[in-house]
Amino acid sequence: MTRFEIPALIIAETDRLLRSAGNDRLEIFVIWSGVVEGPTFRVRHAHVPRQHSGRAQAHVTIAGEALHELALVLEEEREVIGAQVHSHPEEAYHSGADDELAIATKRGAISVVVPWFGATGVMSDERAVYRLVDEGWVEVAPDLARALMVVT
Repeated sequence: MTRFEIPALIIAETDRLLRSAGNDRLEIFVIWSGVVEGPTFRVRHAHVPRQHSGRAQAHVTIAGEALHELALVLEEEREVIGAQVHSHPEEAYHSGADDELAIATKRGAISVVVPWFGATGVMSDERAVYRLVDEGWVEVAPDLARALMVVT
């Protein structure tokens, strides 16, 4: 996948969700699903699986049951996970926990980390974008991230 097309409404909804949780100083995970058409991943839905966010130690956990429920929805919609988006309390980076507990596991998937509890927005240059390759998660340079993620 060399291009992710994301509808403006999904960007707006994701930003709203990140900021709403961030107002309570909580991180949140939003999963983008869609379809692969040639080199393009077309995002069709944003999902917020049931999750637990902790204030004392910024983190998010999603139980296996919630992931199973998401898998059933994806099967029904005939979609796959192409991206995971989540917030961090400060600067955007992919933590060790982000690497190990990733929900997006398809090679080529992206992980978008939005700083300051989502205050800057998913498409901000302050975000960090990572790509899943054979060796694991690697950061995408900002100029390449702008070309990779296209708002439609």
